[in-house]
Amino acid sequence: MTTSNEKSAHLWSTKGGSDKLYNLFLRPKAEGWVVDYTNGKRGGALQSGTKTQEPVAYEAALKLFEATVRSKVKDGYGTVESGQAYTNSEFAGRATGLDVQLLSSIDEETCMALLQDDAWVAQLKENGERRPLFIKDGDVTGANRSGLTVHIPAIWRSDFAQYTNATFDGEHVGDAYAVFDLLSLNNEDLTVLPFAARYLRLVNLLESHPTLPPSLRLVEAHATTSTKERLLQHVRAKKLEGVCLKRASSTYSAGRSKDALKFKLTDSATCIVVRRNAQRSVALGLRDASGVLIEQGNVTIPANHAVPEVGSLVEVEFLYYTGSAFEQPVYGGVRTDLSEEDARIDQITRIKPGISLEMACA
Repeated sequence: MTTSNEKSAHLWSTKGGSDKLYNLFLRPKAEGWVVDYTNGKRGGALQSGTKTQEPVAYEAALKLFEATVRSKVKDGYGTVESGQAYTNSEFAGRATGLDVQLLSSIDEETCMALLQDDAWVAQLKENGERRPLFIKDGDVTGANRSGLTVHIPAIWRSDFAQYTNATFDGEHVGDAYAVFDLLSLNNEDLTVLPFAARYLRLVNLLESHPTLPPSLRLVEAHATTSTKERLLQHVRAKKLEGVCLKRASSTYSAGRSKDALKFKLTDSATCIVVRRNAQRSVALGLRDASGVLIEQGNVTIPANHAVPEVGSLVEVEFLYYTGSAFEQPVYGGVRTDLSEEDARIDQITRIKPGISLEMACA
């Protein structure tokens, strides 16, 4: 429950071609008050932190809150009335116990064959951050693909509380939540059920309520060859990321799965920023099998993104990997849900024709 002394400020900056938010919160904790914040690219998943390592008196917290707002305004931020507030929980970063199912990459030939196979269903491959949601007695918390608790848009708590006790699997895309699977309902474990049964339970759950929250959307599952082919045609026409293919009879298993696949029109890799270059670009690096960091060419940072710091993990989309660089690399933003262990050469499967996998990963 919000008290009259709580405050929040939602600030927006486009200085230097950036497009970023800074949300600041003054709120009670334990026997005192704290000043917390979230910041990052507008429409993306925000990082969080605190200005107060321990609760302080209200007067001290208010002074810090107001000084931070003044500092941000002086630095070029303006207020934005519709700034999206994020939760900030003391449990952020704790393990949830959920090991998510990860998609295995397939080539176009395999994808086209599975579109003809009635044993497989297709869904749009969303271009967001993986975000399982846990709803327990109406309280909503989120996790990342590593199963660690993360902050979520505050509006989700009120929007999704109506589902009472459920575990969704989906992606955080901009301001929205795209749900594609249901893992539990009313304390019943649904991961032991086939995907087709889980998806039907998901549809029935959403339809059992009068209205769908504006921040929630269902990722449709397509079961017939004609609808699966139309989905792929739509992805190609709109230049979207790709499609997911799931075996309708498969249960939900942890880790990389042979029953949950992805075909992407382009691929992406998680890289380490090795160096900041001139002209808004950075040098990229990947670790080889022995852990040595090897430079992998450059990527341009668009004007609506801040130039990442050296050592940051970033996502880069590309057409092919040549063994030493990416063809047609496109910057996809900073990754805060992975570790340096994920920035390895052997994550790459889309190798330029004529180059062997051994050559690329050597």
